[in-house]
Amino acid sequence: MNFCFSLYDDNDIIRKKGYQMLNKKEIFSVTEMLPVDIKLKLIDKLLDSISNIDSEIENAWIKEVKNRKEEVLNSDVNLKSDKEIFENILKEI
Repeated sequence: MNFCFSLYDDNDIIRKKGYQMLNKKEIFSVTEMLPVDIKLKLIDKLLDSISNIDSEIENAWIKEVKNRKEEVLNSDVNLKSDKEIFENILKEI
């Protein structure tokens, strides 16, 4: 097979240079050899390709998380321990 691997190219991990495509076994073999940072980029791209993330919703969640963080840091909210929360849940059961 005649393939070129572009490990540090953000646009693609494997570029076809011949007429044969990699089969599943070959793909798994190649990915096992990748450095961790490239594996993480690949995982991120794969998850993006199957999860149809709406950027507007994602941005709204990021904003919400930042707001909640500020509320905690500014003591604007009353935090409870996990022990207290579970005790309350058990009382209700």
